[in-house]
Amino acid sequence: MIRSILLYTLLPLLFITFYPGEPLCDCSQSQPSTLFYQPWQSDIEKSDIFWNNKFAEIKNAGFSTLLVQWSVYGEINYATSTIDTDTRSEEPSFLARLLTMASQYNINIIIGLYNDPGWFAHIKEDPLALDFYLRKIRSKHLAQARKISDEFKDHPALTGWYLPEEIDDKEWRSPEKQKLLTTHLQESTHQLAPLAPGRTVMISSFFAGFMTPDSYSSMLTHLQEGNNFLWLIQDGLGTGRLSTTETSRYLQVIAEKALRDTLAYKGILEIFTQSAKDKKFVPASAAESTERKNLWCEKTQAFPEFSFSLRYRFPFTD
Repeated sequence: MIRSILLYTLLPLLFITFYPGEPLCDCSQSQPSTLFYQPWQSDIEKSDIFWNNKFAEIKNAGFSTLLVQWSVYGEINYATSTIDTDTRSEEPSFLARLLTMASQYNINIIIGLYNDPGWFAHIKEDPLALDFYLRKIRSKHLAQARKISDEFKDHPALTGWYLPEEIDDKEWRSPEKQKLLTTHLQESTHQLAPLAPGRTVMISSFFAGFMTPDSYSSMLTHLQEGNNFLWLIQDGLGTGRLSTTETSRYLQVIAEKALRDTLAYKGILEIFTQSAKDKKFVPASAAESTERKNLWCEKTQAFPEFSFSLRYRFPFTD
């Protein structure tokens, strides 16, 4: 899962459709178009030369979009300008620097909003406390989106929003919690829509075997009803939380649900592997990545368009 890694170390809204008997998608000719990036405070200090080289690597690898997973992490706001201590002049924010370089390389940016490090602890709370918590999250999302829209409203590189909340299949099983989450997603997307018409809102979800594939895909469909956002589905193959056979069943049922109903989603290819021995996360091998891509193609008839993440795809050192 994306957020679990933090503890250790897009786009038009399209529906996935396929027809029985249709040939498998050609993974040999396809690759993800969007790359996740998790900013850390230390990244702000990296030079423009470093970031120019990084964007050149992203572009040369064929990625057209960078998804910045959050622009606020706890108390750290990456959209806030800084003051040079020597000259006392105002320096562009880290987000402004990323957007400038993205434009130079013709790369789109999807901006994540507020990320609360305590998300998975808070969602275990009772419905009354959870309702209050989700209201606070929405308020912070809206404040950040307004700040970004005021400064970068017409920026050509800015193409979408990402909500950093990750929706699992464990904490959201009860109808009462699902009702709160439906309201949260609906109000979040409705509040964001006027700030940048046409920008897709995205949010990720993952499964870990706490709901059946049918129940999980039905939950995703229910949560999406009346809401204009795109699910990004994590397959969990990097962490190995389920077997390949179990994961296959979830992917297949999700794809079938998208065909029958109005479930809209894209896949996330996990290009890391968690060691079974020491639980550390390392870049996946080429063989592992190819096997995972092929599984998406076989079970969903669609290629995973998102890849997690930048640090696993390219060495992240000066």
